[in-house]
Amino acid sequence: RLLTRLAMRLSTEIWADSQATLDGRLPFRLRHRARIISMRTCAFPAQEFRPPQPHFVFWGRLHPQKGLSRALHLFDHIRQHFPEARFDIAGPDAGDRARLELEVKQLGLDNAVRFRGPQSQDQAFAIGQESSFFLQTSEMEGQSMSVAEAMQLGLVPVVTPVGEISRYCHDGQNSIIVR
Repeated sequence: RLLTRLAMRLSTEIWADSQATLDGRLPFRLRHRARIISMRTCAFPAQEFRPPQPHFVFWGRLHPQKGLSRALHLFDHIRQHFPEARFDIAGPDAGDRARLELEVKQLGLDNAVRFRGPQSQDQAFAIGQESSFFLQTSEMEGQSMSVAEAMQLGLVPVVTPVGEISRYCHDGQNSIIVR
C-alpha cells in the first residue's frame, strides 16, 4: 500500500479501470492525473442470433466478493421454473470453491451447476457461446471485465449494479439488474 501511494505521487499519469476504482482508491488531490482506460481486450466476431435458453455462465475468480452464493440462490429460483437450466462456473479458486460446491450440493443443484476450473480466455468464451446469460452478483467491482466481455459475446448480463456495471448495464434494456 505504501509503495502504491508513493508511485501515485511520483507518477505523471494514473490509469484505472473505472471511476469507482478512482473514487475508492485515489486521493482527491491526485485526481487531475487520473484517466480511465478502455478495458476492451479483443474484438469479437458478430454472433449469430439464437433464441435464449436458460443457460448461465460465470467466469472469474471464485471469491466471496463475487457474490456467487447469491448467484446460486438466484439460479435455484430460476431452475424451479426452468428445470433444464444450467450454470457453468469457470475460474480459479480464490478461497471459495469448496464452500460453493457444498452450497450446490445443499441446494440440490449437482446436476445443473458445473465447476469448470481455471480456463484460458478462449476456453471461457467458448463456454460463453453455449450460454445465453452471464450471471454475476458481485458485492463490489471496478470495471468488471467479465461483464463487458460477456456483453461483447452477446450474452445478457444478470448483475448487481456495483462499480462501473451500473454505467453500461441498464435493467430491461441490455441486462437484468439484481438488487
